[in-house]
Amino acid sequence: MNNRLFFMLILFAGWIVPNLAWSAACSVNGSGQITDTEWCGHEPTNYTMTIYKIGLCTSEPTLPPNTSTAADLSMCSTVFESTTGTEVTITDGVGTAPSGTFTRPPNGAYSHAYAVIAPVFKIRSNITFSGSRTATGGAAGETSGAVCWSKTHTAYSRTASNNSGAVGCASTLGATLGTTTINQNNFGGQSVSYTATASVPGGTMSAVLATSDLKLASGAANDSFGTITRILASTPFATSATFADASTGISLQIKTSEGSSLNMSNSEIGLFDSGPFVMKIASE
Repeated sequence: MNNRLFFMLILFAGWIVPNLAWSAACSVNGSGQITDTEWCGHEPTNYTMTIYKIGLCTSEPTLPPNTSTAADLSMCSTVFESTTGTEVTITDGVGTAPSGTFTRPPNGAYSHAYAVIAPVFKIRSNITFSGSRTATGGAAGETSGAVCWSKTHTAYSRTASNNSGAVGCASTLGATLGTTTINQNNFGGQSVSYTATASVPGGTMSAVLATSDLKLASGAANDSFGTITRILASTPFATSATFADASTGISLQIKTSEGSSLNMSNSEIGLFDSGPFVMKIASE
């Protein structure tokens, strides 16, 4: 058995972590300009998340049912862990490998995976539309235009704010291009929801907003995390990930083609929100 494994970060498809800001992919014309005037998802220039733990499971793990019972991951083997969390950034389709402890799972077939990540996503993006768009609360010279960009701003999924001033639009890219931080304190818009599901190849993926000890979180309100410090997600594989004596590596594959969801209505953009990222683990 090979006890030492290499690790690589590449792009592919396979695992979706849901966000309330989920939307269809943006439509583009022959010039690559976005034609939508309502919510849609696109690939940001930079997409950053913080990963604490990734594991492989022989059966579906049990996510935390309440605020006093932790998730049951006894059927899982941890393959990556960072006690303080490690940031992973995908820039123009190229990702950085996380820094932490990698552990070879026992030989066998794994039907599910889980990940523990921070409830915070960082989006940096600029896009060109087929026509003029309006930025909510845009500053002087950044109110409207066919080129729109994210600005330095912090937003919550559940908020009392309209996030005015989070976006700039003009005829050319402005100097205020910055990173927008999205704090995921809800899966239900303005209705409180700590759980989410999505259909994926192989079955249904589930996610919960959790505490650091992986119990169901509580107490979130407008612009507040309550006890939320983690997102815990589990997903089935369409094809089992199998490790054998000949396995020498683990690949963590991430795709963010719709990693930013444009919070847009009637051609007015309020926020470069976070969207779904896609993840897959496989042996090499």
